[in-house]
Amino acid sequence: MKNNNPYISPETTVVVMGCGVTGSAAVDYALSCGAKVLVSDSRDETAFAETAAMLKEKGVEWECGHTLNFLLRGGIVLLSPGIAPDNPLVLLLRERGVKVMGELAVLAPVLSGVKVVAVTGSNGKTTVTSLIGEVLEKLGRSVFVGGNIGVSLYEYCAGSVDPCEVVVVEVSSFQLEVAGEFAPDVAVLLNITPDHLDRHHGLQGYIAAKLNILRAQSAEQVAVINGEDASCQNLSKDFRAEIQSFGYGPDNQAIVEEGQLLLVEEEERKVLWLPAGSTGFSSENFAAAALALRALGVEVETLEKYFAEFKRPPHRMELVAEVDGVAWVNDSKATNTGAVIGALRQFDHPVVLIAGGRDKGEDYHQLCEVVKQRVKAAILIGESADDIEQALVSCTEVHRAASLEEAVSIGRELAITGETVLLSPACSSFDMYKSYGHRGEVFRAAVHALEAK
Repeated sequence: MKNNNPYISPETTVVVMGCGVTGSAAVDYALSCGAKVLVSDSRDETAFAETAAMLKEKGVEWECGHTLNFLLRGGIVLLSPGIAPDNPLVLLLRERGVKVMGELAVLAPVLSGVKVVAVTGSNGKTTVTSLIGEVLEKLGRSVFVGGNIGVSLYEYCAGSVDPCEVVVVEVSSFQLEVAGEFAPDVAVLLNITPDHLDRHHGLQGYIAAKLNILRAQSAEQVAVINGEDASCQNLSKDFRAEIQSFGYGPDNQAIVEEGQLLLVEEEERKVLWLPAGSTGFSSENFAAAALALRALGVEVETLEKYFAEFKRPPHRMELVAEVDGVAWVNDSKATNTGAVIGALRQFDHPVVLIAGGRDKGEDYHQLCEVVKQRVKAAILIGESADDIEQALVSCTEVHRAASLEEAVSIGRELAITGETVLLSPACSSFDMYKSYGHRGEVFRAAVHALEAK
């Protein structure tokens, strides 16, 4: 892709602050623009050794442990999502007049020539991003799907992926904190439930970050929002995009009813049948995707077929196996309480819930109502087990496990025919696993080992 970035050129010195997955992609992007690149990372030299070897091959100077003097060598600092914008060093850099930018902000000018769909929300964003991309591909549109999932925007803009007609990206609250003038042609805001409260210093900070997806949009662009979510409805008058909402009430442009979706077009309502079993939040996901696709010019009549063919991404309400009449479901991607509530609402029979991991500032008492209704017993793992037990002990029977394998063993003893054992952690995975995907894979393996017996 031709470099038309006004922020980075061969005359620019770029410091990449944080060299994880996104930071490494930022390095390659800045090098593709001809810039001089430096890297500042918080890890010690032992932990950074592999990345350091990669940087040496590329001729990139680096430091371990962020220092102000090193960071000040850059005319622009590219901030990785793992570093908060209120980090004391970041605040000092801004005081000194250094331009500090996130991925979305620095790439916004490069994306001006293509249609951009950006999807965010506490839950369901990977599913909706994947669904929109898959439908566009099947319709023969050239489309890039990535962002916070898969290939980063840095990689796309560096030219490692062929230029596409439409760019569909999942964006996180961390990315949106420093989104600058990023203005997607279609912004999708699925829902806002408490998540990452430690990073955002409470719910209001988290809401403000999510709403940044709409902040720079123009009147010619479209914002798809959840018409049932109070946080999504509280939109500033400064937001200029055309608002289209989805939900259950008659005032929405996409109305979810039992087994069907009504898409309102002027005075006409077009009926779209939803795939069997797509209840609860899944129906809302289809509704949001339908509005986004319609905004891109896709005929409503074509959607039913492609929605029926769509397969949910892994680690999201994924049936792993059925053993002795008990269903084992992997929902490892459920890293907050809102996701767990949505998952549990999809069951009309008793559930044995496996939850726990690294706490992100969640209020686990929010789980009590749905746990009372649907959870036969909870098996808790990880660092947050004490906090979750304190919240749930009056709502259901509580057990503790030292590992997922042990949790699966306990689940086998507790669940009977016709019930489900559900891994839906409400927490991040980083106390015990590399990622939610790794956690899901460990759960799968333990279930398959049980199945083999």
